[in-house]
Amino acid sequence: MSDLVSVMTALYESEINSSFSSFWDGGFTLALGDEMNGYKEATIIYPGDGVDAEDWLHEAALNHYPMSKYACEAAGRPFVPIDQANDA
Repeated sequence: MSDLVSVMTALYESEINSSFSSFWDGGFTLALGDEMNGYKEATIIYPGDGVDAEDWLHEAALNHYPMSKYACEAAGRPFVPIDQANDA
C-alpha cells in the first residue's frame, strides 16, 4: 500500500475498523478494531523508530482478516462474501 490514508480507506471499505491517534511525546497509537467490538491488535510507534504506520496496519489486517475483501485484493485473489460462499 502507498500511504496511511489509502490503507485506512481500503480497510474501511472492507468493513475492518482501525484507528490512528497521537499524543505529544507519547507516540502514535495504531489499532485494528474498535472500542465497541474489541481490538484485534494495537501498538504505539514513535517517529524515527523505523516502523511505518501503513505497513503495520496492512500486516495486522492480513494476519487477523485473511479472508477479507482487503486481504483478497492485496493478494490478487477474488473475494467471495460469506453469504455468497454459503450459496455455492
